Amino acid sequence: MAAPTLGFFSFTEITDPTQHQAYNEWHQLDHLPEQYTLDGIAHGQRWVLSPDCRDLAFRLDGPFDLIHYVTMYLLGEPAATNLRAFEDLGVAMYNANRFFARRVSHLAQPLRIATQSASSAARVSPSVIPFRPHDGIYVIVEAGEPTHDSSLAKRIQEIAAVAGVWSFHSATELALDDSRWQHRDITITTAWLDPGLETAANTINEVLSAETNNNTIVAAAPFRAITPRNWDWFDTTTAT
Repeated sequence: MAAPTLGFFSFTEITDPTQHQAYNEWHQLDHLPEQYTLDGIAHGQRWVLSPDCRDLAFRLDGPFDLIHYVTMYLLGEPAATNLRAFEDLGVAMYNANRFFARRVSHLAQPLRIATQSASSAARVSPSVIPFRPHDGIYVIVEAGEPTHDSSLAKRIQEIAAVAGVWSFHSATELALDDSRWQHRDITITTAWLDPGLETAANTINEVLSAETNNNTIVAAAPFRAITPRNWDWFDTTTAT
């Protein structure tokens, strides 16, 4: 298919702390693979805000303080057609009793891909960074247009262990009539991380702290990549 032009993000809370295993089994082994029946889906992946990642968060304003996972799907053109098919598949899976009810998505929204970059150490082009194996991601959600004097993404890209950075921005033409999706004016910056997630997260936090306009940030935290069937992050920790 053509190169992706959209990112669909979902920031998810599991409302029953005993259901993380069930949720992960459903999403990773059923829901996410089924998306590849759609011609418009280029890639899909989900990451976990494990307890150690929550401790490394720069900011988690409400309702992001409630989330446990973030999912990102990449879609290509035509945007409206592919988003409609994505929406219709979700409805069909719900009607087939193939949906997980004990969860809340505190932000579910399609955004336009705005920028792409890759480090020289990654040795790949910026357009394939999401497909490259990685240890996790660092996600920054900002309200409205970025207000930085210089490129935040560029500075994050220069940090060791950051393989690549993509940024996304909301677009009014993507506002379909699905009431499950939000259509906020936001920017999302996503950095893919090689080994050294903790050090990279702390360095990104320092960069964010130095931003004079970091009050636009509503969520900023690292998330770990998920290995199939290794879903025990919350087994001995009270989920919040």
